[in-house]
Amino acid sequence: MLACVPVVWSQSAELDQALLDLNEGRYEAVIAELGKEVNSPDTAGVAVTTYLSAFLHSGRYDEGLDEAERLARRFSEDPFVHFMRGRLLARVGSHDQALSEFREAGGLRRNFWFNAIEFAESLQRLGNTRDVDQIASTILSAYKQGYFSTAADLTVAARASAMVGDFHNANAAFRQAYNIDPRNVDNLFHWATVFRTKYNEADARRTFSEAIEINPNRSDLRTGLALAIPGFAAREKLADEAISINSNDAGALSIKASISLLDGNYSEASTQIDRALAIDGSDLSNLGRAAAIALVQDDTLRVQSLEEKALAINARPVHFYITAAQDLSLKFRYSESLDYGLAAMRANPSSSEALAEAGAGLLRIGRADEARRYLDRAFEMDRFNLYVGNMLTLIDEYDSFTTVESENFELVIHSSEAAILGPPILEVAEEAFEAMSAYYPYVPEALIRIEAYNDADDFAVRIAGIPHLGLLGVAFGDVVAINTPGALPGTPYNWARTLWHEIAHTMAIGTSGHRVPRWFTEGLSVYEERKARPEWGRELDLQLYTALDRDRLHHLAEMDRGFTRPEFPGQVLLSYYHASKIVEYLETTFGPEIIPQILVSLRNGDDIGTSLEAATGQSLQALDASLFAMLGDERDAFRRVINGLPDLLGDGGAPSLADPESGGNNRFLQELRTGYAQLELGNLDKAEQHFDEALVLFPNYVDRGNAYEGLASIFRSRNDTEGLTDILERFLAVSDYGVDAAIELTQLYLDKRDTLRAATTLRRTVDVDPYNVESRRLLGDLYLSVGMVDKATGERRAVVALGPIDLARAYYELADVLFLSGDFFAAKRAVLQSLEIAPGFRDAQRLLLMCVDGTE
Repeated sequence: MLACVPVVWSQSAELDQALLDLNEGRYEAVIAELGKEVNSPDTAGVAVTTYLSAFLHSGRYDEGLDEAERLARRFSEDPFVHFMRGRLLARVGSHDQALSEFREAGGLRRNFWFNAIEFAESLQRLGNTRDVDQIASTILSAYKQGYFSTAADLTVAARASAMVGDFHNANAAFRQAYNIDPRNVDNLFHWATVFRTKYNEADARRTFSEAIEINPNRSDLRTGLALAIPGFAAREKLADEAISINSNDAGALSIKASISLLDGNYSEASTQIDRALAIDGSDLSNLGRAAAIALVQDDTLRVQSLEEKALAINARPVHFYITAAQDLSLKFRYSESLDYGLAAMRANPSSSEALAEAGAGLLRIGRADEARRYLDRAFEMDRFNLYVGNMLTLIDEYDSFTTVESENFELVIHSSEAAILGPPILEVAEEAFEAMSAYYPYVPEALIRIEAYNDADDFAVRIAGIPHLGLLGVAFGDVVAINTPGALPGTPYNWARTLWHEIAHTMAIGTSGHRVPRWFTEGLSVYEERKARPEWGRELDLQLYTALDRDRLHHLAEMDRGFTRPEFPGQVLLSYYHASKIVEYLETTFGPEIIPQILVSLRNGDDIGTSLEAATGQSLQALDASLFAMLGDERDAFRRVINGLPDLLGDGGAPSLADPESGGNNRFLQELRTGYAQLELGNLDKAEQHFDEALVLFPNYVDRGNAYEGLASIFRSRNDTEGLTDILERFLAVSDYGVDAAIELTQLYLDKRDTLRAATTLRRTVDVDPYNVESRRLLGDLYLSVGMVDKATGERRAVVALGPIDLARAYYELADVLFLSGDFFAAKRAVLQSLEIAPGFRDAQRLLLMCVDGTE
């Protein structure tokens, strides 16, 4: 191994080639080249370490140990044989024996830095921090005195620096080593590992990838890269590649176990983690993963046994608790996750990693003030931890947030948006809670906490650790976090739908005792959206039935895979919709009581398969067959639309159907395109016929170039307000955005003096574009004209908060509605603010006199 080569030794051409082969992963060649040479009493230590390292890196641990023991019998005084035997023993978890070998090697050779760093790492795994610090300090003293000049030496110094938390010097030493030998794979591996542990995943990925280019046959490079990649499909692929290279790669097997745990495939997860522990039973992280897998299966005796084993290995098994905490958080087990995070901190209050995990667990459930105490301490110890630094920055941002409460909710929102979105958010939240409380038997112990972020970066930090990207909202049990439209400028986004979705998660997670599988709660939330507002339906019928035709929909037993390991673009989003169709089928076929029945069964410890079978009276296979039959029937009804479409599941994503070049061709598209062609020629009657036929074939198409837009254009040309009203109503019935259409329809209702419908229609624009001053002002006027004074007050407060050009009038109008509600003191404050901006504003002056009279 390169890290074990003192360059002062003379080397043969054959040994030089063996070193190159080891670095580039030609392990069989190394063994063949040095197999005879290591048996010579004149063999240099570099040959022994290179030869035995080939067994180590190829996963042939037992063979390597046999060879090391054979060589030890022949050369009992060779420090390099003892050193490598120690490394091989450490790799299989025999740390006590490994320590004995490292001590022997150190006694036989002074300043054996490669041996010292491996000795320290084994001590560290056993919790002997005092000796670790002493060894690391000795190594670093030699480094500072200039004794280390090779890339291999400098890698040792870098590892020692990282070991004592000096990541600045560690990075500098790794870079020095890289400058000397940029192809030293061992240096790249350890450097990338430090990047990953400090949450600098971009540099970790770059560095691991660079090492793999040099050595494609070293499995731990792929395992390390897998842990630095956010996507579970890519992570599993890398783990599989690592296992194909080295079937004894315990880290890769552990990754497989974690993904199976996420999928709810507990049997497979147990098998994989048991394989990992059979290779190295002392790995605290893998013991923690095994504990998490046992806990979700209610196997408390195994959990206790695993913890006792971890404590026997290391009296302060921080990584046992941290891994269990992290795995449990991904299974919605937030309370148990926090317990393990706090246990890690209690095990070693001086561990920055333990403090960080405890802080993250507290922040996850909304206890930011408590989280700060732990995170501050963690960051003081390790300022290179980007994850902790970002969380602290977020907590600092909370000084700019305000808290508003309603009967069942506590809303934490940026102060700049409190008046704009606070009342609408709480209104939607209470509506959702009232609707779902009617059939979900879950009563939160305290107010449900909603956190609304107007900064996408803040939101991303808040949801760190969640197994997916691009989310709009997240539910941590009774804590919900969502983006506001301010976080997503230029992106169509309906915050109300997202909030309803997340509150449905809260109810499902709570009812199930935090045991609901991912696919079921996602399907339930999407279905609850559709039930609440039909226009919120995530209509992906074309993609769904295309996937059905191609046999690319998952069966019930594997539904979670569609979320964790998508096999084609858009599969995650499609999986939400597919799961919602399953939930809808269950409710419509077996009655609304079946959903809470399934959730209660999960809470009682049954898995999802057993819960479904008990609730439906069908085997999982029979239920699966019924579901696919239902989808098949629905697909047949869409056949005229599906046939002739472009590849909706291709690498380029779903194309625009309105594009005549790439949008495919079928009866629906022909009618749509012919309609627009006739419209362009001015043949309005013919265009209307084709658009009408397109809507009969597929009324849910609302993307660019849809039939509703064409018909609306026709009705505007004819000045046909009845037809225009009808088509805008139909469009808004299937579109969850449609701000412009809603504003136009509002005016049509006002022309008919239908003020209530105008107000109801205009209100939906707040769900998508709450920052439109004119819409909010008009909505306030409409509420006032139908006697909804409280809502009118909310809208006028929103207008003031939006900072209109005529702010004096905005304050005056707010004061006016406050006066009407009888709140004379608040009205007086508002009108004084108006007069402070425009002292000569006569209407405001008159209102001030009225306010004074009202308060006397």
